[in-house]
Amino acid sequence: MKKNTLRIQKGFNLIAPVYDFFATFFFANLLHRAQTFHTAQLKKAKKTLIVGGGTGKILAELIKSKVSDKYHYIDISPKMIALTKKRISSMKLSSLEIVFECSPIEEAHTTTYDLIVTPFVLDSLDKDTLPLVFEKLRASLSPKGEWLFVDFHIPSGKMRFVSKAIIKILYFAFNLLCSLRVYSLPPFEKYFAKYGFTLLSEKFFLKSLLVSRVYRLG
Repeated sequence: MKKNTLRIQKGFNLIAPVYDFFATFFFANLLHRAQTFHTAQLKKAKKTLIVGGGTGKILAELIKSKVSDKYHYIDISPKMIALTKKRISSMKLSSLEIVFECSPIEEAHTTTYDLIVTPFVLDSLDKDTLPLVFEKLRASLSPKGEWLFVDFHIPSGKMRFVSKAIIKILYFAFNLLCSLRVYSLPPFEKYFAKYGFTLLSEKFFLKSLLVSRVYRLG
């Protein structure tokens, strides 16, 4: 791993034990609602890739919804992965194949998937890494495959200033703790359009500060 990648990993290891507490403290259950809103609508996938799944809430929900039989779970933090394994340990997993990989997504060993899930992770990638990740994930998605994208969003109108302020504070905190070297939200819609994705469904939360979208390739 690169030197700054190791700093990022160290930072996420540091916050892993308290991540869920602070996520709930500041956003109630809205981060989780945004992540799971579309799970019941996703078509059955033979194999699913989850990138940056954190403490595993999204994996647990996908398992409950029987979205897929095979999962590839990638996270940069070994402590996040350990918390994920603990979360799903009491679930019935005998019929499932779950592969965990501790790696930044740009260095991960990906294959072909029918579904890709990126919950609040693409906002942590810098302007040089994000295009590489989009190219990699697009190449890994099967024809007509789906991508569940969940992240922060800056709306127009009265909430624009407030949303920008909140996001700026979040970036300040995560740069301080995790050395992200990212300071503003990327233009996600432009990336999805550039790489040939069609928007199937969209839902906003918390005055449009959060967005959940399902895209299809092609």
